[in-house]
Amino acid sequence: MVSYPREGARWAHYEIRHEIARGNMGVVYRALDTRSGRDVALKLLVASGNDPDAPERFRREAKSLARLEHPNVVGVQSFGVQEGLPFMAMDFVAGTTLHELIERGSLTLSRAVALLAGVARGLDHAHSRGILHRDVKPANILIGPEGRPRLTDFGLAKLSDASLSLTQEGDIIGTPVFMSPEQILGDVRLMGPGLDVWAMGVILYVLLTKGLPFKGRTVEEVSEAVVQFEPTPPRLLNPSLPADLERICLCALQKDTTQRYRSAGELGRDLEAYLRGGQVLAGTVTLGVRARRAARFMRLHAGGVAALLAGLVLVLAGAGLKSYLDAREAGEHEPRRGQARRALRATRAPE
Repeated sequence: MVSYPREGARWAHYEIRHEIARGNMGVVYRALDTRSGRDVALKLLVASGNDPDAPERFRREAKSLARLEHPNVVGVQSFGVQEGLPFMAMDFVAGTTLHELIERGSLTLSRAVALLAGVARGLDHAHSRGILHRDVKPANILIGPEGRPRLTDFGLAKLSDASLSLTQEGDIIGTPVFMSPEQILGDVRLMGPGLDVWAMGVILYVLLTKGLPFKGRTVEEVSEAVVQFEPTPPRLLNPSLPADLERICLCALQKDTTQRYRSAGELGRDLEAYLRGGQVLAGTVTLGVRARRAARFMRLHAGGVAALLAGLVLVLAGAGLKSYLDAREAGEHEPRRGQARRALRATRAPE
């Protein structure tokens, strides 16, 4: 039976203050580093009997964090083994999580976007070091008292060093409602920064609509929805939402990885552009793309939202009619442009 450190106990050169959180495999304490005099978050792996890979995964999380140094990532100060239990000492962040802020409903839209932009910068830094997080979700985003978001819990991170990978092809690793199609399908060929970008898209969708883009009563139903169906466009649920934010969100949630943001940095730049009123570069949604999305949407929601679908059809029809009228107007003006060019040439002095 594992003996947990108690308040006031010593663990290596750390003095336990109190417990912060506990899960199936580990416990996190607020502790005092007696060498530096600073508070740390001391994470211990306390149960691994049912998961023989847990100690190595824990060590990998510590190694992942040790490679990162960014204001939007929780850093690790040290790691090791004490009394047979692996531990790591991380930066202590007093505050809350994005999950708790969402639950309270205390975030303004601009504040939520600013937080995600910071997380995107941290992710981009991790990706530049060859580290994929693979479990980005609101509960893994800490918000300190100064308001800065910091990404934590890299326990499922995958390093570019293949020897450190503990998973096999086909394994489903992560939290299903935030997992990308390629994660669910276990397609390792497509697993890159885009899977963390997808998770950011899911979080943005939640912030915009107060609901998940893909729903189900079981893991299997959620997974099927992620792989096969399109999310309801946020502005169909709330027409007052900014169109630019919808474009950013849907670009991050493209099932085709080549149509998604190529990096978390690109996503972050678009979020920042929205905040300052600049140009958002998320892929322009063409009429063809809208039609394909509408077709998938109708397959998913047939018989449930007829009025919304009718409105969507009218929007698409209007877009098509506008394109036709614009083209016809351009055609009608072309002879006039030709006449104007000939008249202009006639006014020029002969060479």
